[in-house]
Amino acid sequence: NTPEKNDALNVTNMKINYRLTSLTCACAGAALLLTPSASAAAVVAEWDLSSSLGSQDEVTASPPVATGLAALPVSYGGGLTKELSRDGAFGVMNWTLNGYVQLGITVLPGYEATIDYLRAAGRSSNLGPGPMALYANGNPTLISWQQQVGGWIQSAEVPDSPAGIVITENQQLVLQFRMTADQTTIGTPGVPANETWRLYDYIDPDTGLASNVQLVGSVRVVPEPSTYALIAGLGLVAFGFVRRRFAK
Repeated sequence: NTPEKNDALNVTNMKINYRLTSLTCACAGAALLLTPSASAAAVVAEWDLSSSLGSQDEVTASPPVATGLAALPVSYGGGLTKELSRDGAFGVMNWTLNGYVQLGITVLPGYEATIDYLRAAGRSSNLGPGPMALYANGNPTLISWQQQVGGWIQSAEVPDSPAGIVITENQQLVLQFRMTADQTTIGTPGVPANETWRLYDYIDPDTGLASNVQLVGSVRVVPEPSTYALIAGLGLVAFGFVRRRFAK
């Protein structure tokens, strides 16, 4: 080969290598887009129960709610009635197995959430409902919360699950406080109509300071289907370049 041909060949190889490098960088960038962008564990939604709640049938979440989420209000149902005289707590009466107090979140399109634990306090009156459990989307075992009649409980965590509860886009996590047994079967003649169960703000056992009822976890962006199509297309283009390069 003449020096001129070698120089031309070197220039051609440099151009091919440049294109391959550019495609590699583009594919790497697209791969980064496919990796869910997660925030660190933090408060993703909270509800302030410290104000006068006697006349409120529900309590909306306090801003801000984490990006990618919509918060469900604290509310009640299943035949319960509101305790009108209680301030600083969300209290309800007329308990049966159908009754519940609930809160939760909805995950918006394009996001995914992980919930690690709930910070809250709850208490039954002396003859109030109990034992109580916390049902996560109907399942009483996902979050540990077991409270007896007249007892306090201060916090609830996801047991034996380092990954937490994962909620995908367009799905809800509904947390309901419910009785776990009919009290007529455990020696108590039902729950008197004026006996209550109350949801309170969380009180830190170490500092004694109160905070709102809080859901703690993380939220991350979920790649759109178009992103997968992008990286697949770039991969095919890169493959074509490499194939033609080694065919010469």
